[in-house]
Amino acid sequence: WKKLLGKDTPIKTFEDVDFSLIYRHAVKEREKKKELSKEEKEAEKEKRDKEEAKYKSALVDGEKQQVGNFRMEPPGLFIGRGCHPKMGSIKKRLYPDDITINIGKDAKIPVTNASHNGHDWAKIIHDRSVEWLASWIENVTGKRKYMWLASHSKFKAESDKAKFDLARKLKKNVGKIRTSIDKELFHKEETIRQVATALYLIDNFALRVGNEKGDDAADTVGVTNLRVEHILFQDNDKITLDFLGKDSIRYKNTHKVDPQVYKNIKEFTVGKDKGDQLFNKIDSQFINKYLQSYMKDLTAKVFRTYNASNLLQKELNKISRKIGEIADSDSDTDTDTDDINMILDLFSKANLKVAILCNHQKKVA
Repeated sequence: WKKLLGKDTPIKTFEDVDFSLIYRHAVKEREKKKELSKEEKEAEKEKRDKEEAKYKSALVDGEKQQVGNFRMEPPGLFIGRGCHPKMGSIKKRLYPDDITINIGKDAKIPVTNASHNGHDWAKIIHDRSVEWLASWIENVTGKRKYMWLASHSKFKAESDKAKFDLARKLKKNVGKIRTSIDKELFHKEETIRQVATALYLIDNFALRVGNEKGDDAADTVGVTNLRVEHILFQDNDKITLDFLGKDSIRYKNTHKVDPQVYKNIKEFTVGKDKGDQLFNKIDSQFINKYLQSYMKDLTAKVFRTYNASNLLQKELNKISRKIGEIADSDSDTDTDTDDINMILDLFSKANLKVAILCNHQKKVA
């Protein structure tokens, strides 16, 4: 705010600015849209779709693929997730000279929008080893953002297939890996006990492994960066985990754990303050290296994919059996409708079970 206004601005505090003017304008524009007739709305949508059509697809190896986030974020206040330390900072307007585009060597360079006269692309590259089409630095966090192909594009589908193929491969090896983890919960070296204990939590409760972040990032954690303050010991080998996970979504659950896991975690807290790392001898890289001694390309996050998929498959098997029972019984048209609604309800409940396991929650606007 101060940087944009400059040193000589007469505006010294927010109280000097009447924000109600822009607010009333926004409300007025919103009301105008509500008053449009159905025909006017359809005509406006058709016009908008026509204008956006050329931005919605890209040719990749000669095949037309849908683009995902083809719109640039408008300038505005940065919100972030949770209590982000940079909340309220101003996100600047993006211009072509902020953007690096990734196109084929023989592809025609896209012409920048006429309203950006005097601006040109920051950089034009031809990198076939990455899937992104454009990138830029977000001025508030300093992080690089990307324009990707759509989730249903061929490349994204192939990426998802590789992800689930790895989870299928884990299914074949998970028994022996779990047996090793159970043994190493008792290992004489604390580092190995920490790895085994962390993996127990990751595997049994579908927790994320956790990665290091900068001081200006929101205070979100995974297993490897849990602190003593995130653990509360209960009776009967129960622990309560309470922390902010990815996207600042709170995770608060009480779990009964293996007695040795309970004992290990208690030992890992001895002599530590509440702000100290629980697993102070390991990190996500250490865990992934450990896992790859059992299976090529295996990382901690594959356990989350595997366990979520395994749970959903079990629930789908129950639904399949229910459909079989329905098919074997006589039913009239009304009952058919009831049966379909019941199956849809079962499917929704199956998805909900997976969401609860993964601590997924609906985003609030």
